[in-house]
Amino acid sequence: MSEKIKLAVDCDDTIISYSQEYLAYLGMKVGRNYNIADFKTTQWPLHAGLTKDVFDSHVRDFFHTDDYLKLPPIPGARDSLLKLKELYELHVVTARPDFVIEHTQNSINLFFPNVFSDIHYTNTVTPKPGAIVRSKSDICKHIGAFTIIEDNPGEALNFVNNGYIHRKAYLLLSTPWAVEASLKKLHDRVYPMRTWENVEVALLSER
Repeated sequence: MSEKIKLAVDCDDTIISYSQEYLAYLGMKVGRNYNIADFKTTQWPLHAGLTKDVFDSHVRDFFHTDDYLKLPPIPGARDSLLKLKELYELHVVTARPDFVIEHTQNSINLFFPNVFSDIHYTNTVTPKPGAIVRSKSDICKHIGAFTIIEDNPGEALNFVNNGYIHRKAYLLLSTPWAVEASLKKLHDRVYPMRTWENVEVALLSER
């Protein structure tokens, strides 16, 4: 039997809901009523009307709340990933910091048991001093993944632009910033996908 092709999968807002819950928490903390639909780009501090330092400090605090521990899965992700697992070796590649490793592993094991071969952390979101920060593109190169499923258009573009010419990204339109970015052609190898079922069909058709 031939070796399975490795497939990278983002975590937050791709398989685990995050931004909706974080904005509810942030609004409570700063006394504002945020609507995620107003966040049309990934410049989240700008949309929130906060400095990056203040925004990031609330992100770090959110990591230690009960709400963070109860983040739900994205609809359709589990069913599609179970089917993709039969033909692909699946790896989570997340921007989360490594000090939330235990919680992340618990969430993945709860919602996606025996689906992923490994979880990789870039430490690009609020890393602790001295933490090793890596790009998703570099991690994917290291593990040999040539396709990524992602909700962040910037990450998708960085992935296809920094590696082999046959790299491609599936942009899951699960967030307003992904939908907004999809209104114009991002790249020949970035494919917008409205649902996980669309992702599943596209990837299964390649095997």
